[in-house]
Amino acid sequence: MASEFTHPPERYLAESAVSSRIWNLWMPVGAFFLVPFIAWYNEPFFRMWFASEQTGILEFIHFFFPLLTGLIALRLLFTPLVRGDNFLILWCSLMVVGGIFLAGEEASWGQHYFEWATPDTWQGVNDQQETNLHNVSNLLDQLPRGILLAGIFITCVIYPWLLINRPGLLPRRFDFTYPPIALRPLALLIVAASIYRLVKKSGYVDGYLNYRPGEFQELFIVWLLLYYALFLYWRERSLHR
Repeated sequence: MASEFTHPPERYLAESAVSSRIWNLWMPVGAFFLVPFIAWYNEPFFRMWFASEQTGILEFIHFFFPLLTGLIALRLLFTPLVRGDNFLILWCSLMVVGGIFLAGEEASWGQHYFEWATPDTWQGVNDQQETNLHNVSNLLDQLPRGILLAGIFITCVIYPWLLINRPGLLPRRFDFTYPPIALRPLALLIVAASIYRLVKKSGYVDGYLNYRPGEFQELFIVWLLLYYALFLYWRERSLHR
């Protein structure tokens, strides 16, 4: 059974060549332009069917994609490849915890769907009076987001270039975990959304995107995390072909 997934470079490129560009390129690019257009063109419609915490498509994606990511990682924990490697056990366990935590936080641990009342004591410390942690302080919101963004840029933008042009610089020990080059378009869209978020804060484009820039950025983050988990699952399955 092959145990190298990204070496030589030809193997790394071939893995993404068989993936559908519809899912990891054209759909994300289309969403990148379509979401701001709908938010600008018909804000009431967008608020009801895209951004509403109860009925919004995007808000549901922010919850559902991390949940799927965690469940796929949980499935990987029971595979022979992962069970036999302590580092992969730790890696997939972190994906399980991270995916479930992101999903829970996005839905305020069920409050968005079951609409329970926030306790008075929690309302006093939560910016949006919800039962989640990320609205309690910037430390619990911006710091984890910043770390995640830096990790995505390094592993999904820089690593692919290294794996193709300088594969010897990256240790083979972590070969299974290196993101495929197919995720680079999504990573670049996250960078673009991050730039837009900074521009939006400057006030130069007020009124164009009637949707919180952070939520727009989050759409592509959870999209990338789900695809990453799926690629790891496909890599593990490739051992049994």
